[in-house]
Amino acid sequence: MLVLGLIGATAGAWRLTYLRVSNIAGFVGRCKAPHPLPAFISFSDMPNSGTTDSAAAVRIDKWLWAARFFKTRSLATDAVNGGKVELNGLRPKPSKDIKIGDQLRVRVGPFIHAVTVRALSERRGPAAAAALLFEESAESIAAREQLREQHRLAPAVHREEGGRPTKKDRRAMSAFDERQRRRSR
Repeated sequence: MLVLGLIGATAGAWRLTYLRVSNIAGFVGRCKAPHPLPAFISFSDMPNSGTTDSAAAVRIDKWLWAARFFKTRSLATDAVNGGKVELNGLRPKPSKDIKIGDQLRVRVGPFIHAVTVRALSERRGPAAAAALLFEESAESIAAREQLREQHRLAPAVHREEGGRPTKKDRRAMSAFDERQRRRSR
């Protein structure tokens, strides 16, 4: 008998899948909505269930992607290779495993996030679930807000160019270059 079940209840990330259950009262075969589960069924014991409770460590590039610091895993890998990420004060490789309690410093653009790993996940979920994977320090938040305010108040760099020089402008530039060459002789 197949039933529709919810898998991966960590940090609010749920995945629907069909499970094979034999002769359990209260289940209708291939149902659209899950019925109340008997107490002896546990989804976390199933292989490939998507839960991360039993996972002791996760690759740092996967975790950064799952925690939504980077939009793709390849961007996360490039950031780790480029030295934009520090794990416990050291520069890791993308395949380095992280554990709960590790300290990370992640540079995204001009901003530096100093975070502590609170949960592990190899799967990218909604932003609300990603926010539960880490805890950012108060100093890091204050420094980011201060930098954001400085960027907001800084004058915008604006270069006014007329585009491609006209024939008259090109002649003036070449005449200027010629005068400079004569003076340097």
